[in-house]
Amino acid sequence: MIRKSYDLVVVIVLAVAALVAIVAMDSSQAVRMLVAVPFFLVLPGYAIAAAAFLPGAIAGAGRIACSIGCSLAVVVLATFALTWTPWGITTTTITALVGAITLGSSLVALVHRRRQGDVQIGPSRARPNLRQGALFSAAVAIAACAVAVARTGAMEQPATPFTQLWMVPTGKAAVQIGICNMEPATTTYGLQLTIGSRVVEEWPATQLKPDGCREIAATLPVTDDFAGTVEAVLRRADQPGVVYRHVQLAYQGQKGK
Repeated sequence: MIRKSYDLVVVIVLAVAALVAIVAMDSSQAVRMLVAVPFFLVLPGYAIAAAAFLPGAIAGAGRIACSIGCSLAVVVLATFALTWTPWGITTTTITALVGAITLGSSLVALVHRRRQGDVQIGPSRARPNLRQGALFSAAVAIAACAVAVARTGAMEQPATPFTQLWMVPTGKAAVQIGICNMEPATTTYGLQLTIGSRVVEEWPATQLKPDGCREIAATLPVTDDFAGTVEAVLRRADQPGVVYRHVQLAYQGQKGK
């Protein structure tokens, strides 16, 4: 069994070494990248193919394609599955899950080969049977579906709506206030400029379309030696009692910070 399963022993050793290098050891980025490429793109697919097919049933380019295709499917589906777990997607969780799949598939392949007896590894003249062909087709289909799901999920990620508010000093007793509407609909805002508890200027109805922005230049009624806090307060017209955004500026005459 050991004689004809050197490939699986190598897969297991490489998988364990990659797990240690990526998760356990404080490895450099170059070392992690070096071991991550075969770990994620070759080893899981090779182990799954070995568990599903007899030695020699797939050889050459077919085995390479099957290994890479199944590996991509494993990584994509494992990532998708982790999004539904409390642990989430991290380097540790994705590495551990892919490593467990690789090691588990390798052990299944070892048991499978032991039950099949001494089968010589290498190209086989016998054509794959119907079961093996169906498994290979399923692997290709899973890989294609996994890539499609990942691509669709990335493209259809919902954008988080938000409104941006900023304020910067522009000179002696002057500021510039900016508002950008990144909400999905046209929104009306009320803006106040305050010094302490005193409202010094107000814009009660600023309407912005989606992706629309407005910049407002304002002069502060203060002397050159003024030192204090200037605040811009933004409210939505549909929720006038709630401060939606606010920004403060510690003003020191001609300079703010």
